[in-house]
Amino acid sequence: MSPSLRSLSRGLKVVGKRGQSYVLLDPLVQRRGKRCHVWSASTETDETDQVVIKQPDDSDGPGWPNLTKEMQMQEYFRNSKHIRRMLDVIPTLSDAEPSMMVLEPFGKTLWDPRMTRPLSTGETRSVMKGILFGLGTIHHQGYVYTVCTYMRPNCPIVMCGVS
Repeated sequence: MSPSLRSLSRGLKVVGKRGQSYVLLDPLVQRRGKRCHVWSASTETDETDQVVIKQPDDSDGPGWPNLTKEMQMQEYFRNSKHIRRMLDVIPTLSDAEPSMMVLEPFGKTLWDPRMTRPLSTGETRSVMKGILFGLGTIHHQGYVYTVCTYMRPNCPIVMCGVS
């Protein structure tokens, strides 16, 4: 872990720029040999009001360019209904550490079912539809492009790239 990243742990309380206090609940993505940088949390006043807290990954470089870019994109697409919203920002305590994002949780998640059984066709379609609507939103703003080519009749290949 970068020495400047905050050490996150269950029960840690943090306060956002909007004055809301959040309590960390559980790590969401645990990778072998790395500290978790994405946590579920709740507001201090209501445990059922769940959010996601995210700080930079261990591999983000000096100045946290990946998180900084992600926060800029969150701000740019804040009015999109197809992209998860950033609700708040946990400000830095010093210049040596990064801000953290407070994101809305996914309303309906297939995170747990995917580990216990194969996804149904309907569930897979629902996930893909959400991804395509989000990608369409980003594409409409000119941030990604798509190229559709036909290698064989009736067999399109879609390639995506970042503009």
